[in-house]
Amino acid sequence: MDLTKSISYNLSKTGDLLQQLSAHRMRKLGIDLTPEESIFLHQLWDRDCQSQAELNPWSIKGASTVTRQIDKLVRKGYVERQSGVKDRRTVVISLTNKGKALEQEFRKTGIAKLDDDFLSVSKSEGEFLLALLTEVRAKIMKEIGR
Repeated sequence: MDLTKSISYNLSKTGDLLQQLSAHRMRKLGIDLTPEESIFLHQLWDRDCQSQAELNPWSIKGASTVTRQIDKLVRKGYVERQSGVKDRRTVVISLTNKGKALEQEFRKTGIAKLDDDFLSVSKSEGEFLLALLTEVRAKIMKEIGR
């Protein structure tokens, strides 16, 4: 089988390349993050002070890997952990001043605009593609029990 004609192969390779491109752009600006770590910061920039359980779905990794990624963000000084106010068993992740300040520098990477940079499609085609990708991801996650 010619893998270059396989949709799943091309999706996988494109995802890998987008991750490498994100890492490249961050390194170029001296931003000390992995693409996986940047996803959590994006969520916190949108809405600070989220429980780790709220952040878990943004990773395709398991909860223990998410814990290690959050640990790295804590060590780098971008976030801090706190016990929940209503339930002390809940771990709340919040941005530090350093983490908040990083958002402006991160915007310079242009990562948030990758769709515009590399997709020459109409709005409706983009929405259709996103719906297809979301459906594929949901089916895969169901099969692997996530």
